[in-house]
Amino acid sequence: MKKHLSTVLKFTLSLGLGLAIVWFTFSRLTDEELRLMRSAFANANYWWLILGGLLNLVSNIFRTERWRMLLKPLGYTPSFINTFLSVIVMYFANLLFPRLGEVMRCGILTRYEKIPVDKSIGTMVTERLVDVLTLPIIIGILLLAEKERFYEALSGTQAITKNFSNNPLYSYILYGIVALVIIFVLYKIITDKFWIGKIQHFIIGIFQGLKSILKTENPLLFIFHTVMIWACFFLAGYVSLFALPETSEAGPWAALAMLFFGAIAYTAVQGGVGAYPLVAAKLLLVYGVAETIGLSFGWLTWTVQTGLVIIGGLFSLLVLTLINKEA
Repeated sequence: MKKHLSTVLKFTLSLGLGLAIVWFTFSRLTDEELRLMRSAFANANYWWLILGGLLNLVSNIFRTERWRMLLKPLGYTPSFINTFLSVIVMYFANLLFPRLGEVMRCGILTRYEKIPVDKSIGTMVTERLVDVLTLPIIIGILLLAEKERFYEALSGTQAITKNFSNNPLYSYILYGIVALVIIFVLYKIITDKFWIGKIQHFIIGIFQGLKSILKTENPLLFIFHTVMIWACFFLAGYVSLFALPETSEAGPWAALAMLFFGAIAYTAVQGGVGAYPLVAAKLLLVYGVAETIGLSFGWLTWTVQTGLVIIGGLFSLLVLTLINKEA
């Protein structure tokens, strides 16, 4: 019961944060900026955005095959179509509630493929672990390639921070908050065995996940599927940039940056609402795109992708019912 309350609280805070970001973002826009945003929505080339959605759909083919590879050593070979549709349902359900999608996709395989939930959940944890370990690789490549660009951006941020810190009251408040956060984290790590246990559990989980990958018939094929999943995500973001003339020149590195920071935005805020468009605006600003246009692009991509996820999820639930009538 306590765990469920904690999950509900996290969901409420996450969604509340997203809605607060939406309100804060739009409350600061002038009438002219709102007009520019409406114009961007009216004149955007939605075919590029739909192509981005299709590339995200293709990524689910590789995710499906990767998951089936993890299930096979356990003695289960679920059908491709049921596994594929369950993955699409996962993204849809995660929009409604955090981690609901993971539970639903495992439940679908239990119902239609007779795979015990504990078995499928174990492989799902391995999948999530592999994806988490992929993110440091992406940011590493990005920082190596774009270190000068991001250094310039951070230098501009430091200048703003310097002006902000000229007010002694603001400085004391800022340093006080930072100090309290550091003290709180250190206190929890030292005194709370639960935190230590979670760190140990995470490290053990990494090694167990890597061992389960080695148990697959072809670990290199598993790595290939993982690379292709993220390649599809990257290409989806890249082609979406062509939806607006102003963002079409941003280039592939901008798409890679949005892939990494966009993933964090979706993790931090339920469904990425508010957070993803804001992240897109700030990142594209680094690549020479006006912030209002970047914000418009962020809302365009978020709206289209979210709409496609909802349509795909509902359609998949219907098809699952139709093709498994006897189950």
